[in-house]
Amino acid sequence: MWGGRYKLGPAEIMEKINASIGFDRRLYAQDIAGSIAHCDMLVAQGILTAKDGVGAMRRRASARGKLANGATRHQSSERR
Repeated sequence: MWGGRYKLGPAEIMEKINASIGFDRRLYAQDIAGSIAHCDMLVAQGILTAKDGVGAMRRRASARGKLANGATRHQSSERR
């Protein structure tokens, strides 16, 4: 991923942050469904405008579609 640009690998904190990628990959649909529901609540409470809420929900639905089709790939040091 770094293309030889950096001499050292990722910092330890990044390794810890990225450790959940395997779980994230399996739970993306539920995570996105929760995010869409949250957007819906923000619109219902008047925190987001309907237009902004629809846009946010569309972007999340688009991400869900891309992930479902395998268009987005993540790499981690975790063993599968």
